[in-house]
Amino acid sequence: CKTPDRDDAYRFAMDLYEDLRLKVRAGEAINSPLIDKVIDEFLNSLVSKSPNRFRDINTTIGKHFRTYCKGQKFEWLDSRSCLEYFDWRRGQERYGRKTSENTIHSEAGELLRFLRWCKDRKYLREVPSFAKPSRKDIRRPAFDRNDWNKVIRRANSWINDFDHPSIKRDRTLLWNYSLILINTGIRVGEARTLKWKDIRLEPNGSEGDMNVVFSVYGKTGEREVVARNYEGGVVEYLKRIRALYNEPSPDDYVFSHPNGTPIKSFKKGFSSLVKFAGVEIDSKGDKRTPYSLRHTYATMRLTEGVSVYTLARNMGTSVAMIERFYGQTRTPDQATELNKMRDKMPDTGNILEMFDN
Repeated sequence: CKTPDRDDAYRFAMDLYEDLRLKVRAGEAINSPLIDKVIDEFLNSLVSKSPNRFRDINTTIGKHFRTYCKGQKFEWLDSRSCLEYFDWRRGQERYGRKTSENTIHSEAGELLRFLRWCKDRKYLREVPSFAKPSRKDIRRPAFDRNDWNKVIRRANSWINDFDHPSIKRDRTLLWNYSLILINTGIRVGEARTLKWKDIRLEPNGSEGDMNVVFSVYGKTGEREVVARNYEGGVVEYLKRIRALYNEPSPDDYVFSHPNGTPIKSFKKGFSSLVKFAGVEIDSKGDKRTPYSLRHTYATMRLTEGVSVYTLARNMGTSVAMIERFYGQTRTPDQATELNKMRDKMPDTGNILEMFDN
């Protein structure tokens, strides 16, 4: 008890006894474990359950929160230490820039999920309460039509800027990846796990282009995405990608290295492309990334007259989110939507089977 006073030691012992007794009755561990070890257990439980989200969770909990809590036991974790974590994150920099409030807001959600998981497994008696940092609603960096046309005009020159075949192959894949994302609005993470068997063609109920349907799985679960296949563009982009592989199978990843492993990030190559086209930075000074393609898709589709409800359903987000980030986009009227969303029609088969035929 670290005291020579017998009465003080007695009171300390009784308080400790009551605290341990409550823990035992609640089914909690008597010896508070290290937070670092529990983080490992938490991450291991998610590897198979949430593979598409594991990367973000591992960055927030496995990297940042682990560093903050290093050497601490769960008895140290309370409302105050959680709030101080956000202040600690605000003081960190990456590439010379402070952690944004939107990033901290997202990390607060991941932290709450971790703390609830800890409570379910009796590591915590109660989840510490704290005010979730507010996020700043800002329009996401996207391309206007003028800047995107610059990218289109410069893409072939960028691809052929190097004679090395592997560089040309990677750049050709990146360019067609970009064209597919800007015509589907799928998330970067959803594209990462996309396989050939997840793409099919369907009749669109009228003569002309077929509907290209992508089955994707992301943070909002599984959904079907109807691509904007204007004049067969998306089909052509997929053909170009297929030509880069040696007879891909339905279980192969669409965006992969020559050895078949999925490409984790196109960020570096995309930065090279937009820098080559002279449109790396938007009018507000924000750097464009592959995620800008999703935001460009949303903006252009609204401009073309797609309803907010139909767009939200196709993008796997809420009407409120569309209104929040793209509410300033005004549409002339409600024109033909998403290659005409319709009742389910008979499939014509997997996209690879169509290429073979």
